[in-house]
Amino acid sequence: PSADEIQVLEENDAPESDHYRIVVSVANLDNALKMVRTTYLISEAKNARVKLLHMVPVPEQVSLSDAEKFAVEGREGIMETMMYFVMQFPIDTTIRYCRNIARGILSAVKEQKTDLLIMGWHGKPRNQGFRLGSIVDTMLERSPSNVVVLKNFHNNPFKRILIPWGGGPHVDFALDLAGIFAERDDSEITVFAVNNSNPAITPGELLEAVKSRTTIDTSRIRAKCADNPSVTDAIIKESNEHDLMILGSTRDPLLYQAARDSISHTIACQSDKPTMIIKTSGKWTSWFKRWI
Repeated sequence: PSADEIQVLEENDAPESDHYRIVVSVANLDNALKMVRTTYLISEAKNARVKLLHMVPVPEQVSLSDAEKFAVEGREGIMETMMYFVMQFPIDTTIRYCRNIARGILSAVKEQKTDLLIMGWHGKPRNQGFRLGSIVDTMLERSPSNVVVLKNFHNNPFKRILIPWGGGPHVDFALDLAGIFAERDDSEITVFAVNNSNPAITPGELLEAVKSRTTIDTSRIRAKCADNPSVTDAIIKESNEHDLMILGSTRDPLLYQAARDSISHTIACQSDKPTMIIKTSGKWTSWFKRWI
């Protein structure tokens, strides 16, 4: 992005360190408060440094000199969120002016050498040409960091956690995130596979596959399989019996996604359950390995 598209309005940086770096993209006060709980848990597990980021969208017709008045709501959200973190973790904040929010967040993620981006999603239908919206879609495809997108989050315990199993690159990440909540809430984790074609997988085979991918106490993990020609319908039905669902995002390019619905994004749009949509960049190192 050019210099006139993104400009730092206000920044409070802690000293440089080798901490794991988490950026939380704060859109508004309500969104910020709902993301505090999840970020707190992840940052504690990873001994992470957290940066709260608010992008101030300023229309093209508004001059740069007037941009700061657009930042008032964002500053309030960041200050409220800081109160939850400052006593426990090193914390940085930044408020930035931008013409395009997606480009602004992506620029900050790269500049900060971010390991994990956490952002919220309102769950509304996608914009034309996008699956989950222009900002979320862009981050899921183009962010060089791991990404966690939160939908319908709340502060109640997640006693039953669902991980739809596809055997893809996001599985380890999903299991680790589920493990955070399982340890805190004494939860049960259901790994769920849908047999819609041959060869079918059995619960026993699925459980063995899961054991090879995680060091979580397997007494918390239940393997379940269902025969259904519609993977989407089966997962949405199963999600109704759980408190939290963790979905791996498709790796299909945006142009391909626009012409074809992916299973994970269709489920994310249709399910009302608290959901984490995740993407791993391959830079995720499990903290559970330290317990071996």
